[in-house]
Amino acid sequence: METVTLSSKYQLVLPRGARKRLKLRPGMRITVLDKGGVIFLVPERPLRAYRGIARGVKTQRAPRQEGPPLILVDSSCWIEYLAGRPNADRFAS
Repeated sequence: METVTLSSKYQLVLPRGARKRLKLRPGMRITVLDKGGVIFLVPERPLRAYRGIARGVKTQRAPRQEGPPLILVDSSCWIEYLAGRPNADRFAS
């Protein structure tokens, strides 16, 4: 864990190690969320960047269960939910 200082212009410099691990580049857009006194910095990435993320994972067919169907949502909806915005009802039904 590394500590950064907020400048007089309210700017942060992300540590080099974090930038390398997260593959951040100049000009990338980052969504800022504050939830429960914690600030989340979420890099915006195209959906294509997640292609193949589950490659090689062994799966089993789960037994059929009763209940509401699984609803897939996009990441912007998840961000709305974390931020407590009105459009979050699309996520938490």
